[in-house]
Amino acid sequence: MVDPWFFEVLPNRPAPFLDECMSGYLLRLAQVNGFSSYWDFVSDLFPDWKRPQQIRMLHWEYPVEQWGRVPLRTHLPVVALNRLTVTAWVEKFRSLPNRSRSRYLSPGHFLKGVVRPELRVCSLCLQEQPYVRLVWRLAPVSTCVEHGCWLQHCCSRCGAELAAAEPGSQYLRCSACGLDLRQLPLVPVSHVVLEQQRHLLPSLYFLLDPDTTLVRGVDDLVPNGDSTLAQRIGLKFHYLRSQLGYSIQAFARKLGVAHGLLSALEAGGQVPFPLYLSYLEALSQSWPDLAALQVPADFIVQVQLPRHLPLRLCPNAACASHQPQTQPRVVLLADLPERQAARFRCTDCGRRFTRSYDGILLTKPRRASIHPGDPPTVPKPVEEVALLTTWGLQGEDNRQIAHRLGWGEKTVRMYWIALNLETQVHQAQQRRREKEKRERLADLKARLEQVLQPLLNQDETISLRQLGRAMGYNSDFLHSCPTLTTWAQALIQPHNDHVRQKRKETATSQILQALDELKGSNQLVKVGEIAQKAGMNYAQLREDFPGLLPVIHQALTEHRAQLLELQRKDQLERIDAAVSRLVAKGARLSYQVILQEAGLSIHGSKNPVIRDALIRWMGIFAPRD
Repeated sequence: MVDPWFFEVLPNRPAPFLDECMSGYLLRLAQVNGFSSYWDFVSDLFPDWKRPQQIRMLHWEYPVEQWGRVPLRTHLPVVALNRLTVTAWVEKFRSLPNRSRSRYLSPGHFLKGVVRPELRVCSLCLQEQPYVRLVWRLAPVSTCVEHGCWLQHCCSRCGAELAAAEPGSQYLRCSACGLDLRQLPLVPVSHVVLEQQRHLLPSLYFLLDPDTTLVRGVDDLVPNGDSTLAQRIGLKFHYLRSQLGYSIQAFARKLGVAHGLLSALEAGGQVPFPLYLSYLEALSQSWPDLAALQVPADFIVQVQLPRHLPLRLCPNAACASHQPQTQPRVVLLADLPERQAARFRCTDCGRRFTRSYDGILLTKPRRASIHPGDPPTVPKPVEEVALLTTWGLQGEDNRQIAHRLGWGEKTVRMYWIALNLETQVHQAQQRRREKEKRERLADLKARLEQVLQPLLNQDETISLRQLGRAMGYNSDFLHSCPTLTTWAQALIQPHNDHVRQKRKETATSQILQALDELKGSNQLVKVGEIAQKAGMNYAQLREDFPGLLPVIHQALTEHRAQLLELQRKDQLERIDAAVSRLVAKGARLSYQVILQEAGLSIHGSKNPVIRDALIRWMGIFAPRD
C-alpha cells in the first residue's frame, strides 16, 4: 500500500473531543486520512510493534510505548493526549508504571475492573456526535443516562462482540460484518438502574479529571513525611472505617473479600482498582467527599503507635513483658471491636491471652501444675481409675482411653502423673506401638506377596507405583514406607533385570536381522525405521538400548556408501552408453547433449564423478551446450 501522505505530520488532524477516548480517536484519524488498513496506520505510529495483535493493547485506553509517533503525527501535546485515557485515574492512586515495559506488560494487568476490553456504545449519541466517549469504556458504566438506554456491546446483525481496537477495526462499524454502529437498536433501562448510574457518574468524572486530586498536600501527610499516594488514601479509608465502628475483619466480611486485601489497601499496598470502588461504595461516600476529607491529627498519631498499647501486658508474672514497655514484645493477633476485646501473644514466653478494652483478662486461668503423688484436681470414680490403670499399663493410647471412659485427654494425663505411672505407661504405649507397627508391616508384606505373584508370571517390568495401585492404595503408597520399599525392590529387581535382558536380546536380534536385510536393499534407511522393525521408536531405542545405536549408525553408513558406489557405476555406464549412441548417429557432442541422452540432470556436471566421465570423453575445453 502507498501511504496517502508523505510528510511527518498527518494532512488531516481533527482535534479530539473533550470526552473522546484514545482508541476511538486513533480510528477516526485513520479514516479521515484515507487508510484502508488500520494496521498500516498503527504500525507507523508505533514502529516497534511487529504483530497486528499488539493493536489490542489500545483498547485499555492507556498510553503505550510512550505514545510512539502520535504526538509527531498529530502535533498534539502529551497532556492533551493523556486526557483521552484513564491516566488521570491511575495517577490519583499510585505512580504511573514504567512505560518502557509496556510492550511486555499489557496495561490490562492493572486496569482490569477499570476499563472493559469490549466496546459499548449508545447509537443515539453517535447519531448526534459521531465519536466514542471515554466514559463508555469504563467498567462501572453500563447505561447512557442521557437517553435512558443500555449501552450496546454486541452487533445486532451478526451477534459479534464489538471490538474497541482490533487489526480489522473500522471507525463506528462492526469489525465482523461492517454494520454502522449508529443503527444499533435501543434497549430501555429501568428507572432504578438509571438513578444508580446518575449517582455514579460524577465520581467517575472526578477520577478522570487531571485537575483533581484525592489528597491535598501537607494536610494529608503522615508525620514521617515519606508516605505515598496510596498510603495517604489508605489512611483516609482507615479513618472512615474506624468512624463506623467496623473491625477490618468485619468490614472484609461485608465486602466479601479477604481481610488481608483490606489491610494492604489501608497500608498503601498495590491492590486491584475495583477494590477501591467497592470499599468507597460500602462507606456510602463519593470520591469528591473523600478528597475533601481531612484526617484528624490525633488519629494519625494513634495510627503510628502500636494498637492497644496499655493492654499489651503478659499475664505471666514471671515474664519480662508483664510490665509496661515502650516497645512491647506482645503482638496483636486480632482486634475484636464487636466484643470490645483484643487477642495477644507474648513473644517472650509464648503465652496467648485476651483482654477487654477495659484491661480485664478474659482468658480462663490455667490449671495449676500437678506433681507425682498429688491428689488429682478432677476426682473420678474408683472403678474408672482402675480401668484407666489397667488399660494404660497395657499400652492403650491416651485418646482411646479418654474416649472409652468419657474423660478428657488432659484428665487422663493428669492421672498418670498423680498415680506416678507416667513413665511406665509411656513405655507400655511405646512397646504397643512398635508391636502394632511390626504387625502392620507383616500384614502389608503378606498383601504385597499376594498381589506380586501374578505380576511375576508376566513378561513385563514391575514398578513400585504399579504395586501400590495393585494393593488398593495410591501409586505413591510404597514410597511412604521405606522398609517396605526396600523389601519390595529386592523382590522385583531380579524379575525386572530378567525381563530387560530378554527384551534386549529380542531387540538386538530383530535389529541385527533388519540390518542384515539392508544388504539386498537399494533404498536409504533411517535409524527410526530400524527401530520400528524392533517394535519401538527412536526415543525408546536411544533410552533403553543406547549400546545398539553405534552398531546401527555404522551399518547405515556402510549401506549408504554402497548405494553411492552403485549409483556412481550406473551413471558412468549410462554416460558411456549415451556417448556410443550419439557417435553412431554422428551427432555433435557436448556436456548438455550427453547428459540429456543419458537421462541425467543438466546440472549433473557439478558432480565430480560425472564431470570426470565427461572430461574423459570430451576434454576440458569441450563445449558445454
